[in-house]
Amino acid sequence: SPMPAVCPFAPRDDCTRSDYLQAAYHYCDLGWSVFPLNRKEPVGRWKPFQEQRPRDREIGRMFWRPSWVDGVAAVTGDASVGLCVRDFDTVDGYLAWAEPRADLARRLPTVRTGRGLHVYIRLPKGYGPVYRSWKSGVLKGEVLGTPKRYVVLPPSRHPSGASYRWVWGEPFNFNDLPRHTPEELGWLEDQEQPKRTSERPPQTAPESNTVICSRGAVQNVPLEVIERDAVMKCLPTGPNQRNDCLWELARTLKALPHLADAGEADLWPFVEQWFGLAQAVIGTKSLEVCWEDFRRQWKLVQVPAGQGFDAAVSRVLTEPFPAEADQYDEEAMRRLVAVCAGLQRYAGDAPFYLSCRTAHRVCGFGSKDTANRRLNQLVEDKLLVVSWKGLGGTDRRRATRYRWVGSLAVSCSVTALAQC
Repeated sequence: SPMPAVCPFAPRDDCTRSDYLQAAYHYCDLGWSVFPLNRKEPVGRWKPFQEQRPRDREIGRMFWRPSWVDGVAAVTGDASVGLCVRDFDTVDGYLAWAEPRADLARRLPTVRTGRGLHVYIRLPKGYGPVYRSWKSGVLKGEVLGTPKRYVVLPPSRHPSGASYRWVWGEPFNFNDLPRHTPEELGWLEDQEQPKRTSERPPQTAPESNTVICSRGAVQNVPLEVIERDAVMKCLPTGPNQRNDCLWELARTLKALPHLADAGEADLWPFVEQWFGLAQAVIGTKSLEVCWEDFRRQWKLVQVPAGQGFDAAVSRVLTEPFPAEADQYDEEAMRRLVAVCAGLQRYAGDAPFYLSCRTAHRVCGFGSKDTANRRLNQLVEDKLLVVSWKGLGGTDRRRATRYRWVGSLAVSCSVTALAQC
């Protein structure tokens, strides 16, 4: 089964040289020959590392001295004990390869790049160097398996502003990288395949959409690419994640303007595509069951992905606070009461999530520890009930679920929250 997609060097907008340095040491422990990058180009000479991996001291010198390092790369081939990568230039090309091999594709370490995806394997011992490139066709990209080529690794920054990130299967040990030949995976087959036709009914939406990248660059991205990227973001990495991922898929698709009011005929292809890629790891093997669950989730979505929490909290805090807030003198505590009551109003009969870090940020407490104590105080005052205790740690941190049991006479209605 695939490993959890937990990256100790998760991409962030504020990655520093220290982050790239630690990532380089991690990849070096896997036996990979690494060196620093700036805008996907090597910083300094990298030819010596085509034959021999750098020592720890060399890695520290290469990554720490230059102030313009924004990424880390690994030499492919024998220099990195057989590292081989299939670079799919587009999500469309990746799906064309992965959908017929969904079970196999989910077992291979995979990285989301600025444009497409990278799939990693280790070549069998004695397998010669391999390199092929296709500039056209659905599966355009490269197969990198020679010491004269290198691959960009997470958490490197793409020139577009996006960060490379592990989607699933990040190798943590030397043996975590599966051994395959490119022929076994169909990587060397004729790539000049006709473009796949979709069974999706014709859309009246425009053929492209303007997307503003994190660094301000404006790009015209085909809607088909945006839609398939939305599906890729919502794939589960293991069992017991199906319902949560379907909920995220519903919220993510709802956030696309041309799908906000889509009918079932328009939504079915996305669920079918999601199921084809998720089937290898989810316990429910029925597409019909997943479709029925998605339809139910779609009807429940009130706030699309990326538009909800902060906007909803801002709206709650502009309305009169509930009566329970009057018993507290601390302004941050009064705001916390209003936020909890408002979130419960939005959640309906279900519990709502709220972490101490988020409460610290939106209510203005001095620290997350203070926010945690105030949340516990609301529990002791019988205004909140803990429905599910959250998890700590940096890898699988989950916020605690609460139920507000005070007065629900909050002037901010569900409708107002849904408009946020």
